[in-house]
Amino acid sequence: MENNAKERRIAGRFKINYLMRYCRANSTKRFHTFFNDVSEKGLRFLAKECLPSSTPVFIELNHDTEPISLNGKVVWNNALDKNFYELGVSFDAVPAENKESLNRYIQSLKTKLQLAVILFLIIVGLTIPLEAAMHKEGPSKNSQNASCDVRENLVNPK
Repeated sequence: MENNAKERRIAGRFKINYLMRYCRANSTKRFHTFFNDVSEKGLRFLAKECLPSSTPVFIELNHDTEPISLNGKVVWNNALDKNFYELGVSFDAVPAENKESLNRYIQSLKTKLQLAVILFLIIVGLTIPLEAAMHKEGPSKNSQNASCDVRENLVNPK
């Protein structure tokens, strides 16, 4: 089936699940949740309540020692099931200092994700030789000997 939905975003979104807080404007009750993507113009997050379009919201993103505080409004909502909703929020005019902090925040998330991928690849790269070394001589009689066989094959390959 062809998707004819027109993309209306001005800024590209960075897809990542990360913690945030939000509340309706003029409310003190804050909710902790995850956003799914973010840009300098807005974000998409999960909520246990469906907020109608045009609902003003206050967003807090944790960055360094000071949270980034942003005002916005809900521009779309989508029911995931009877208890969870996705909400799309467009930020109101972002002051220059917050815009700079937001861009640094997004860049730091990208860096964290890149480091996590590199670490994952290093770990996977190390486990593949371990698995090969474990199966090189065939299974040992007990797991303690198997560990010794693996270390021996890595230190003194045959």
